[in-house]
Amino acid sequence: MGNRKYPDVSELLRQKAQRRKRLARLSFEEKIAVVNKWRKLTRSIRKSELAQRNSLAHGISNWRREV
Repeated sequence: MGNRKYPDVSELLRQKAQRRKRLARLSFEEKIAVVNKWRKLTRSIRKSELAQRNSLAHGISNWRREV
């Protein structure tokens, strides 16, 4: 149990550091654009999740009426 072999994540950490540096160099306007892009993305994901929940709830209520 004490002899576990874990994957090497050094490349992932290096890439993460590079990305942080690249994002830090963005202008204020570019950073705002990134935030807006993520806002739109999360909004569409939330809408999709809500539609799925509503569809599931509607299906369950129809199923209960049939049973």
